[in-house]
Amino acid sequence: MAITLKKIEAALVEAERFVDSCEKLRERMTKNRYKFCDYLPKETGDVRRKSMDLTRSLADLRRS
Repeated sequence: MAITLKKIEAALVEAERFVDSCEKLRERMTKNRYKFCDYLPKETGDVRRKSMDLTRSLADLRRS
């Protein structure tokens, strides 16, 4: 199978979602002067979830 435009667009969407989530976490950590993410379970959980979604999307792209 070939890499399709649909799979490329899906990977881009997931990458953008992941970057947005990381930027929100970084902003919150910087604002509160946290060096670790232990105090932000909601935000770190969101980054982990978006990371898994991106990984899955990239795996689909490679499987082409």
